[in-house]
Amino acid sequence: VLSTEVSSFDKEANISDVDNSQENKIISDYRAAVHFHANLCIQWELSNGSNIDIFGSNQHVLMPKCRCTDDWTLFELVLGVMEAVPEVVAKKSKNIVPLFIGFLHFDYFTSSEDPDVRELCLSDQVPADIHCSRQEQSKQVLGRKSLNKKLICFLKVFAAVSGPQQLYKHKLLAGIYFAFLSNPDPFIAQLAFDCLARYKFVYLSPYKEQLQKLLRKGEMKDALLGLDLSTESPSCVLEVQHRDQFIPVLSRLLFGRLASKGGGGKSSKDSPKQKRRAILSFLAKLSSSDNELDYFIYLMARAFIPFEHRVKRDYLDHGLEPASFPVKQVTGFVKRVSVKEIANIPYQKTIGFLNLLTDAVSQLGFGIYEYIDIFMPILLSMCEYAAIHRAESDRFADGDLSSVNVNNENEDLGIEESDDLDLPDSCKNHCNFGAIRSLCYQRFSQLFLQFASSYNFNEYCDRMWAALEGAIENLPSSVVNATQCPSLLRLLNDLSSHPSLIPLLAANPLAIVAAFKCIEVTSQLAVVELSLGIVDQLLTEGGVMDRSHAHDEIIPTIGRTLVTKHMHLLVTQMSSRICTRSLRQTSMGSLAKKELSILCRVSDLIEQTPIESKTVFNDETLKEETLDMLCGALVSFLSPERFEKDEVRINILRILNNFIGRLSKISATKLFVPFSKLLGPFKSSAGIVSPEIRLLTISGLEKISVFADSTFRQVVSALKCLHALDSRHVGEYNFEVVLPTLNKLGIHDAEEGSWESFLSSNPCDEWGPRIILPLLLHCLHSLYSTDGVLSRGAFKALKTFVFIASKDDKTYGTQSISRILETSMMPVVRLGLLSKNDAVHRFFVQILCEVSRNFATSPIPSYCGDLSILIRDDDTEQDFFLN
Repeated sequence: VLSTEVSSFDKEANISDVDNSQENKIISDYRAAVHFHANLCIQWELSNGSNIDIFGSNQHVLMPKCRCTDDWTLFELVLGVMEAVPEVVAKKSKNIVPLFIGFLHFDYFTSSEDPDVRELCLSDQVPADIHCSRQEQSKQVLGRKSLNKKLICFLKVFAAVSGPQQLYKHKLLAGIYFAFLSNPDPFIAQLAFDCLARYKFVYLSPYKEQLQKLLRKGEMKDALLGLDLSTESPSCVLEVQHRDQFIPVLSRLLFGRLASKGGGGKSSKDSPKQKRRAILSFLAKLSSSDNELDYFIYLMARAFIPFEHRVKRDYLDHGLEPASFPVKQVTGFVKRVSVKEIANIPYQKTIGFLNLLTDAVSQLGFGIYEYIDIFMPILLSMCEYAAIHRAESDRFADGDLSSVNVNNENEDLGIEESDDLDLPDSCKNHCNFGAIRSLCYQRFSQLFLQFASSYNFNEYCDRMWAALEGAIENLPSSVVNATQCPSLLRLLNDLSSHPSLIPLLAANPLAIVAAFKCIEVTSQLAVVELSLGIVDQLLTEGGVMDRSHAHDEIIPTIGRTLVTKHMHLLVTQMSSRICTRSLRQTSMGSLAKKELSILCRVSDLIEQTPIESKTVFNDETLKEETLDMLCGALVSFLSPERFEKDEVRINILRILNNFIGRLSKISATKLFVPFSKLLGPFKSSAGIVSPEIRLLTISGLEKISVFADSTFRQVVSALKCLHALDSRHVGEYNFEVVLPTLNKLGIHDAEEGSWESFLSSNPCDEWGPRIILPLLLHCLHSLYSTDGVLSRGAFKALKTFVFIASKDDKTYGTQSISRILETSMMPVVRLGLLSKNDAVHRFFVQILCEVSRNFATSPIPSYCGDLSILIRDDDTEQDFFLN
């Protein structure tokens, strides 16, 4: 309006020809003032009210915000208009498309390490004029939400164009849409798919409706069920000629759904966990033999492709042709990933990859076999990276990551940066290395266990142990009072669980040492159970061999060789735990029983090792101190007062039998009395009746006899005859051998097999008459037998022993027979009088009668000589002991 007024004024001024110079000056000043005011108005209007020179020097005069339009609203309005006129967009695409590419390059893709940036390489496609103008402008950092809104506006504009082939650089645009199919935002992925669908590709159009359902909330599982792609299924909806180009599009869409946040809680059907299972179960149906999983594996691992390798796709020339992008070859570059590349990857992406890998391995099954050589280098590089920074995370013990949620269900899977990781602000720079280590160990375990029988992991052996060296050294200290098992200890347990993996474990002896050191007194239940599991699996070669104790069935294996090499450490660790438990005076729990079972099989290996061998115990002091302490603790568990089960006593006796030959003479001699007591009664009962336990006890006495003279060996021989089993009847004694031996004990003469034949004539014999203690206690035990012949034979033998002790009370060696009667037999007789069994009670009464009869004049009260007056041989009806 002002411009029009100025023009009309000029015309009037030109018509009037005024010669007066003063009037001309006034007119000139007026014209200048009008022009100046008009320019101020135009500047104010163009600046949206920011230029306020029109208001003079009053700087407080500002344009109200309600009268101004912000940049974002103006951008949205302009693109909204463009969306309404797609034909104009098609005509002006040479101007619009470069703006879109410039937005992606300068604003949206903020990191050059983003895999999509490396694929698209948009820096080569930005026009020079836009590049220069953006360089001159001050860079405005926008948030992720604002960038997504702008991206959505652009995608809406291109989605409205019905014929995208007429757009400028339409092949590049198709590649951009293809890249955004894996965007975690379902709305962006939906718009990208709508843009791609406009191209009407023959391999995409027939399946448009099914693919759109994948992006709708709550419809993904139903869409996957209706999308049958199995080549063996008659209801397959995908044409054979479309598979090569359709599978990458589908993989992009599904990978994006894996990374998207769930629409509900953990129990919701649309939770990330449920979606992950549904998607991976669907992908498991794809043909791994036809390399149809290649593109999905590429999406998982592409963030780890080293930067020196080219991953750019020539969309501008080839579009979406799969032949232009050798996905398997590009994915193979991951094998060369280094610690440097791992360090440049955001922590959230690393954790996301590790979380996805566990589901991929479990759900895809054997389909993942072809890609083990892809995942193993990534995991090894991660371990090396975490090992370098281990010192920074020492205060967060490996495996004790209770303050860090490394299994967040909404965790990003390597597509976009995520803020959903449950990580305390105080430890973001420290505990991430411990979390990465822990998850890497878990993934190692998963791969090893699933593919142990079909894949040779030995090529990764040296590199793996080098990366784990520091963690293995720190393992024993990390389990002290730890309630949870470290992931590294679980990894070692898994390595020992399969025969094919044990050689991998054997390559690092320090790992075995660290695992054995975890069997400590301060270790908690979970840690000890896992450590014992490692020993158990080594002894059974990963569970293949039978857990038999028989010496003739022990076959040398790699696992047993490993245990034998570190036997001294294992026995020392287990001894400290058993000795501590023996002081509690309580029965053994399940864990203690498992320890005994394993130690029993370990002792079988020791028994097979020659005593002269230096493999097991190369330190004589360690041998004597450790074994003496262990055997002393184990003997306490043999006491009937412990009420241990037969299984526990059998294991203890086997251990003692295997160790007796390596004990010192003093320690072996100490076991004589406890072993002998096992053959006698317990209180007013028969005591141990199990033939297996009694035979093991006699076997132990036989090994103790090595430290004594030949007379002791004769006692052991008699005990064996008294426990001879009948080969014709299971669990029964051979009375053709038992009874003659028992009857010989009832003979008063010094014949072979009588009491007197077992007594040494050597006055310097340190054993003396106590060598007959096991025979004496066995006879007392036989009084409880339900077999009358056996009990009467034992009674006769005991009467003979009492008679010999009273008539021939001379000292043999360091002790007398009467002393054995007083200290070992009479306490048992007193307890036997309490028996509720009439027959047994009668036997003990008669024994007491014989003792009092033969020791009537003895001043020792234990013999009950004062009761001899109650004996009436002349009148049995008045005899106290007979009535």
